[in-house]
Amino acid sequence: MKHIMKAGFTLIETTLVLAIFSLLVYLSSASFIQMQKARLLTDNLWQVVSVLRQSQSQAAAGEASGSGRLRFGVLFGRNFYQEFTSLTDYGARNTSFDFTTNLPERLEFTDFNLPGSCVIPNDCIIFSGLEGTPSAGGSISLTRPKDNSKKTVYINQQGGVNY
Repeated sequence: MKHIMKAGFTLIETTLVLAIFSLLVYLSSASFIQMQKARLLTDNLWQVVSVLRQSQSQAAAGEASGSGRLRFGVLFGRNFYQEFTSLTDYGARNTSFDFTTNLPERLEFTDFNLPGSCVIPNDCIIFSGLEGTPSAGGSISLTRPKDNSKKTVYINQQGGVNY
């Protein structure tokens, strides 16, 4: 009598391979989601730094209006920032040049420590015409409240922007 062996995997082997594969997919997707969240914070930080540097650069370029040199600034709210232009301060700005950008829902600005007071104390920075310097240095943090991760932007008295 011939004994015939059939090649194949047992149910236990197949179940074990599927369990290991499922675990690997779960772990990699969780890691990917964390990476995307960190990227959201970093990308928005870079955008804010770019806007601050652009305002400082425009102020240093010394663009003139009929009444004098324009000052460029950025106002920060909890969930937005607004670029503006003025000869003196936020209250006297030319609103046709205002540009507001809203943050994604999962991010907000915290730890306001800026030299200007546009709407509330310490909420904005204004760069002077020609010099491109703020009245004082300061900082502001971009925060993801869900996990309290935070990145801070620093502006020194010469107008340098770092993070």
